Amino acid sequence: MLATTGSSAARAQEGTWTFVASAGAGFVGMEDVNRTLERTVRFWNEVEFIPVGPFSKFSVVPSFGFRTSYRYDRDVAVSLSASFFSAKVRNHYSDPSVELDMERSVGSVDLLLGLSYFFPLEWSLELQTFVDAGVIFARADALTFNSRVEKTGPDVVTTVYYDTDAKYRGTKAVATFGSSLTWSALSPFVLRTELSYRFARIGEMKGTIRKTQGTFEDLSQTVFDFSVLSVNLGIGYQFE
Repeated sequence: MLATTGSSAARAQEGTWTFVASAGAGFVGMEDVNRTLERTVRFWNEVEFIPVGPFSKFSVVPSFGFRTSYRYDRDVAVSLSASFFSAKVRNHYSDPSVELDMERSVGSVDLLLGLSYFFPLEWSLELQTFVDAGVIFARADALTFNSRVEKTGPDVVTTVYYDTDAKYRGTKAVATFGSSLTWSALSPFVLRTELSYRFARIGEMKGTIRKTQGTFEDLSQTVFDFSVLSVNLGIGYQFE
């Protein structure tokens, strides 16, 4: 009897639209970015003799997304989805003679078309598996400022040694696959939990570096991997 009820609910959703907004956590695989942060700290420690501490690592980031889907069949739906994440780490050192301020940030926006397959369950629950493909717009920014207080004859002056602003951008085709569990007992509202993995290895990214001498084009020495395992919770609305 319960299985029949679930199947009837699925048939009733044919020809319906669903919009879901979600938020959660993303577990990113940015090992090369984190290694670059470690090398940066070693440079300031060993070459410039500034005892700045380590950066925090890029590991878990907040993620946000939405998905609009049309269920044209009992078992199948097509969708348009987007997701966004942004993360920033900052490192600072200051004493009476030196100041060092560094900020590193990464982020991405993707737009995807997808295909979903439904498995009706009991108690107004449905399991959904999906595959998405589309494009990602990725960014990475790096700010560095370093000044020193020095004595020149009878005068004490502050000299800026580093003042750089690097911006890198990349665009690439990506794919996402995952599954979600939807509860529709509060129709037309739905609650959804989603687990997904996005494969988005960007590689090196082109960009520009602004220095005191001017602005120059640059290719990053870091390999960027925007792949992410996401766990999101969402609320949505269904309509015909």
